[in-house]
Amino acid sequence: MPNEPPMIRRRAPGPIRDRSAWSRREMQDEKSWIYKAPACAERDIDAHLAAIRRDAVPLHEITLRHFPLPSIAADLAKLADELENGRGFALIRGLRLDDRSEEDISRLYWGLGTHFGRMLSQNARGELLGHIRAVAGLDFQKNPDVRGYHTNADLQYHSDNCDIVTLLCLRPAQQGGISSLVSATAI
Repeated sequence: MPNEPPMIRRRAPGPIRDRSAWSRREMQDEKSWIYKAPACAERDIDAHLAAIRRDAVPLHEITLRHFPLPSIAADLAKLADELENGRGFALIRGLRLDDRSEEDISRLYWGLGTHFGRMLSQNARGELLGHIRAVAGLDFQKNPDVRGYHTNADLQYHSDNCDIVTLLCLRPAQQGGISSLVSATAI
């Protein structure tokens, strides 16, 4: 038929080639995803934690104004950009936790989080900050009300309903407790 439009030939899409499409092999020797907090950050952290305690600021009311961290704010902004526009993950090391109370560690964790965005509830109970602990006798495969992170069961790869997920390890498990991630872009 002479009046038919010409056939358009499309090539199959190729692999995506940007920083979010990484493989384990590429990342195991690459260390730029690890940020080592400098010692000067501790002075900022201590000062802000003391002010938050002094002013009795409730955890969920801590904002960036309470936790500006001028010594590392530019580094945290770069990390936030890397999470949003780069490889999509980072590891922060070098924060002093051993001599801080659990309450201060929660404040520190929350305060750092304010550099990355706004906290959202992670479950139907409205928890904004939860603890990952195996609780004896819980089985999330038999009880839909039990969260997988309250058991010692292996959790399959999954995505959470938010832009950024953070974890802070206070006390490593005696066995297990491995966290891993994968690039959805590469898949």
